[in-house]
Amino acid sequence: GVTPSLGAYKKILDIFCRRQQKSQILLDVLNELEKVGTFTPVDPEDFNFFRRAMDVCDMHLSNVAAAYRLHEIYLKNEEFLPNFNDRNNYYLSLFFVILKNEPIEVTMEFYNKVTPHVMSPTITAFQTLLRELHSQGASHHLPKLWMDLQASNFAAVKLSIQRETTLKVLDVVA
Repeated sequence: GVTPSLGAYKKILDIFCRRQQKSQILLDVLNELEKVGTFTPVDPEDFNFFRRAMDVCDMHLSNVAAAYRLHEIYLKNEEFLPNFNDRNNYYLSLFFVILKNEPIEVTMEFYNKVTPHVMSPTITAFQTLLRELHSQGASHHLPKLWMDLQASNFAAVKLSIQRETTLKVLDVVA
């Protein structure tokens, strides 16, 4: 038996998980990966697997259970996201799938665990989280979010977006 590399699995996701067609193939891939556990890089594409697979969990499937399964595999193979940008994008996709599918308290527990040490939220992440805090009546999380917004210099966006975000914060307070 030949064991496919993570890069081969990434190519499978690229083929089957396109916007116009919904495929559950990632669940089959996860079943295979869970049998193996840890991996050794054999192909440069291996380093793109976890980021792509988490994108599939978020954008293609919006499947939080698959995201959690993938994350458990990733935690045993963290060397496959060696740079900050890839790791940050992976964690942002995980954050968004949790935000869309879990109660706000679960989302905030994850957010507090990874921000700012592992994940650096984008302004879109901050604004989406603010909307959810407002809609779910979770304004008690606002002080932490406000501190993170300030610490990140509003994710380094232009002043008009900083003002817009500040107004969203005030909406949550009101």
